[in-house]
Amino acid sequence: MEDYADYLAAEAFSENAAVHEFIASYQDENEIHVFLEGEEDFIYYLPEIRRLAGSRKILSYNCGGKWNVVDARDSVEKSYNVLTLFFVDRDYDDLLSRQATKSDALYITDGYSIENMMSSDEAANVLLTDILAVPTKDANRLKDRMQEIQCEIRTRMYALAAWILAAKDASCSPNLNNTNSMGSLLKVTSDGRLLFCGQCFLNFKRKVDSGKGVPPLNLQVRWYRAILPLDFNTICRGKYHAWIFSRSAQLAIKEENDRRKTAKKKKIREPESLAGARVVELLAGRVPYPPSLTEFLESRLG
Repeated sequence: MEDYADYLAAEAFSENAAVHEFIASYQDENEIHVFLEGEEDFIYYLPEIRRLAGSRKILSYNCGGKWNVVDARDSVEKSYNVLTLFFVDRDYDDLLSRQATKSDALYITDGYSIENMMSSDEAANVLLTDILAVPTKDANRLKDRMQEIQCEIRTRMYALAAWILAAKDASCSPNLNNTNSMGSLLKVTSDGRLLFCGQCFLNFKRKVDSGKGVPPLNLQVRWYRAILPLDFNTICRGKYHAWIFSRSAQLAIKEENDRRKTAKKKKIREPESLAGARVVELLAGRVPYPPSLTEFLESRLG
């Protein structure tokens, strides 16, 4: 950086590594600078950005978390006249009244996170028909079976979300990252439905315990009543939704393959990504983007 004024501006920035990478990479005002929470966001957002960007150069930065993206937004927009895009998950921050301040350059997901969009009914359609090439009639039956498998556990997720919100509200600081791989916490009933039982919940609480106590029951009840009318995509943490979606798909495919084996028909090939609930890796760019994202990108890049 040759200009001393630029140097002083750079010194005023936070210790956010993505901001320093931006300072080192920035060259001219015809570039598009994209700031993202983590690796999966690159997989999800960049194909659509490239489609709309034309010949403009795109530079992208892994900020390592939501509030680092917000910090980068606050820093970069103060000092540089450049086209920027900032992407964050909604998380529970609306409910907890601590959401990031809105701006024209910031996109916040409609639901909890991008994983929720990759675990929707539309995502099931894409998985079954586009990726697994299952005939429409069979695909509809498998999709119905996936919904049946998920029915009970989706109800239980409201109680789990209420506990998480109460724990955050009471400053118990649950370490939810310890349950990103939620597969081991899910049980399957004798009739093939997913279950999050009492023992599952005890195991969950042990995993997320930060040593700062547990939320009072009355606070859990208040949160449960508050979120009960809300859409599942809003209350279910994206990582958990991805596991529920993936496990239901695995179970439905296994049942179908057992039938096909008996009938001596070709089995459905199960994608490896399902085993790790890597739904973004599997479905990004295939599931239609939400209108809110399309509108945001067209307004910024059009």
